[in-house]
Amino acid sequence: MAAKAELLAARGEHEEAIKLIEEAEQEELDPRPLALARARVLLSAGDASEERLEATRKQLEEAAKEQGLGAMDLGDLLRAIGRINDRFGRYDDAFGSFRRAAKLRRGNYDPRSHTMMTTKIIQDWTVQNMSKIVRPEESGEKFAFVVGAPKSGAGELADMLGQIEGVRVLGPLETLAGECVRHLSARQGVLRPVPLEPQQIRGGQLREAAAGYRAQADGLGASDAQRAIDTHPLNIPLLGAAALMFPGVQIVMCRRDPIECTLACYCQAMPGNHPYAGDLLNAAGFVADCNRMMEHWAKVLSALEPGANIVQVHYADLASDPKRAAVKIAQEIGIDAKGEDIERVPELGTGPASHTEHYQSYLKQIRDLFTPAAKA
Repeated sequence: MAAKAELLAARGEHEEAIKLIEEAEQEELDPRPLALARARVLLSAGDASEERLEATRKQLEEAAKEQGLGAMDLGDLLRAIGRINDRFGRYDDAFGSFRRAAKLRRGNYDPRSHTMMTTKIIQDWTVQNMSKIVRPEESGEKFAFVVGAPKSGAGELADMLGQIEGVRVLGPLETLAGECVRHLSARQGVLRPVPLEPQQIRGGQLREAAAGYRAQADGLGASDAQRAIDTHPLNIPLLGAAALMFPGVQIVMCRRDPIECTLACYCQAMPGNHPYAGDLLNAAGFVADCNRMMEHWAKVLSALEPGANIVQVHYADLASDPKRAAVKIAQEIGIDAKGEDIERVPELGTGPASHTEHYQSYLKQIRDLFTPAAKA
């Protein structure tokens, strides 16, 4: 019932969604998912009354007191409470809820190791080292890798591109990482395997890796596609390998203001393995490392001959006019697209990250982190 209500809200039928939730409450169904669904429905409606939102916040706080709640369930409740407080302008209370939710994230993460890995990739994967490798002669322009720091709009852009005729979205799957492990001696990195020392890679290895990747892509329906798009969020360290496997490959880099990106990672839900997002400074460091790698690849892969077709898109453009931005990107990677090809537009530009000025007292440490990069 809760899921059906959220689907109705996604279609713009907010009152119908609320009525469905009220019917479920009268039937005395589990109140926690219903309260969470009510919060999501009201928050997605721009004209929701303060009275309704406040009543829902109280329901959520009662639900969050339940003993034995799983970390994911409690985190969802706390983030919903945070978003309601954010809507009311209670920014201290909102951040407190987001912080409690972030601390529930599990997994080990060593920010120093990730930064060292990033630096080694930048040092190893140079034009000089990559140019010495014999690459497959076939064109790789069919494949497009859409990458970006978390919450930079990569997933939303891929969703829109996937609606265009002739485009097949492959991910997010571990296809590229798997081939790097099997054929390019990739070793376990901080979060996933990463190939280092490209000067030790041989042409035969690249051909085998490319053939393996193509076979998997074809198995996912890419054989007849004009463009096949890989959307794995942790593909950034592997872009050098992708460019060697597929000369002329398409690479779309999604960029967002790093403070906005960090706050979004910290405050919003992050399905999957994102242990860095449990700490604000670690999240900022991860975003900074992603941006460092993308800046490196944009420079190096553009200079490689034949290199990659690098296309940049800014989150602000995606948020202000999603269809127009997606069509522009599609055309830049060789897809004949029009605005009417995209029927479903994902939600962009909402939440705490859309107004970081209200969280300045909490963001001083990450502002200091990003200031040297901004000046450089």
